[in-house]
Amino acid sequence: MATTTFAAAAATSTTNTYTGAGTDTNNNIPIYYKLTTVNNGTSMTFTYTVTYDNPATTTVEKPTTLPNGYSIYNTGSSNQTMFTLGNGYGTPSSATSYITDSTGAKVSNPAANTTPMVKQGNGYTWSNGYQMNGYQAKQGYGLTTTWTVPIISGGDTSFTFDPYSTSVTGGTNFFNGQKVNVTDPTSTANSQSASTSTANSQSASTSTANSQSASTSTANSQSASTSTANSQSASTSTANSQSASTSTANSQSASTSTANSQSASTSTANSQSASTSTANSQSASTSTANSQSASTSTANSQSASTSTANSQSASTSTANSQSASTSTANSQSASTSTANSQSASTSTANSQSASTSTANSQSASTSTANSQSASTSTANSQSASTSTANSQSASTSTANSQSASTSTANSQSASTSTANSQSASTSTANSQSASTSTANSQSASTSTANSQSASTSTANSQSSSTSASDSASASASDSTSVSASDSASVSASDSTSASASDSASVSASDSASASASDSTSVSASDSASASASDSTSVSASDSASASASDSASASASDSTSVSA
Repeated sequence: MATTTFAAAAATSTTNTYTGAGTDTNNNIPIYYKLTTVNNGTSMTFTYTVTYDNPATTTVEKPTTLPNGYSIYNTGSSNQTMFTLGNGYGTPSSATSYITDSTGAKVSNPAANTTPMVKQGNGYTWSNGYQMNGYQAKQGYGLTTTWTVPIISGGDTSFTFDPYSTSVTGGTNFFNGQKVNVTDPTSTANSQSASTSTANSQSASTSTANSQSASTSTANSQSASTSTANSQSASTSTANSQSASTSTANSQSASTSTANSQSASTSTANSQSASTSTANSQSASTSTANSQSASTSTANSQSASTSTANSQSASTSTANSQSASTSTANSQSASTSTANSQSASTSTANSQSASTSTANSQSASTSTANSQSASTSTANSQSASTSTANSQSASTSTANSQSASTSTANSQSASTSTANSQSASTSTANSQSASTSTANSQSASTSTANSQSASTSTANSQSSSTSASDSASASASDSTSVSASDSASVSASDSTSASASDSASVSASDSASASASDSTSVSASDSASASASDSTSVSASDSASASASDSASASASDSTSVSA
């Protein structure tokens, strides 16, 4: 039988039994040992029996082939170590040997014999003078030795025991190679671990674009003509947003928290205006200006988040990430023209604008967390916004006398804005004690506005002619996406000669272990306008343009993980 290791919790009157089998090589029959220990809290009593009756069965085995005069010992020579003790034991008592029947009761004949316990090597042994003969063995009897060892409080109560038996005539150990190994049966171990990690991340960017243009022309004569053409268009905005978060939490009781935040915003506004007017009198002129502008914005938003949480001990991690970007473009232009003469001419400008915005949003979330006790959280946040607006307008008016002339100005502008938003978050927490959470969020928005308008007016008079054209276009786009990470983007453009774009994206992810978010937003606006008027009589034109762009983005992530 191989070496067997046992462990048992010590308590008052605790009994443990260890058994094994060997071979009586002289008779080629099985032989058994049984070691019983009784711990009453202050001492340990050892009882060791060698027998041919198998202690694992209720049947009494009787080796009938044994000669009556055949005898065995249950210990070796004086140099044979029988047992060793940990430092939680005192010095063992003397060893008492006797014969027991199949029930374990001591028989009266022969009488018991007590011999001193002898220190041997790292352990102890006793004299091998007491023996059991073949006649006793065939009754199912056993050869038993018992001793008691005091227990020292707070010490190591481990012990080893090497069963030994051989014929009194000598020979090999019937239990050769077997050992009873008992680790400290009175020790108790308690352990606890706890970890907490928190990560917070915020980023914000703001850009603003404002554009204004004003033109004034005045013409006085015997016949005065004034033509004014104003054209405005608002723009194309494109917003792209992507956010992805992954959280993983693994713990045995360590926590790490990292928060990184970056934000960048860029806005550009360009404005140009030019005006030329020419007027010749003695006739009446009528000018008509028509302006049309159309804008289309499309916003597509997709967000998906996956998180997983499983635990064997308690670990909690929370990551919150928010990013918002807002871009605003405002454009205004005003023109005034006055003409006085003997007669009057009138020009009319009509303006139409249309805007269409479409927002599509999809979100999906799944969460899983695994933990035994530690967490790591990482939060990354990036946001960038760029806005660009381009605007061009040109107007020319000509007046020839002695006849009537008609001028028509047509202005068309089209703008298209597209916003695509995608966010994906995945959080996984795995434990035997470590958790890692990562949240990445990216959002980008771009707005572009291109406008071209041209108007030509002809006025002939001995009278005054007045022409005015006003055009306005407005476009607005709005997109919102929400997930276990939350993202929202809004873009709006307005023009009366005013255009405005607004975009905002917000993403947030919560994970039982950790999270990280990364967001990027881009918006751009650019505008330019031009007008021209000229008069043979008296003409004056003035134009001014100003543009400014405003955009803002903010992102924040917050994560907390606790494990114990």
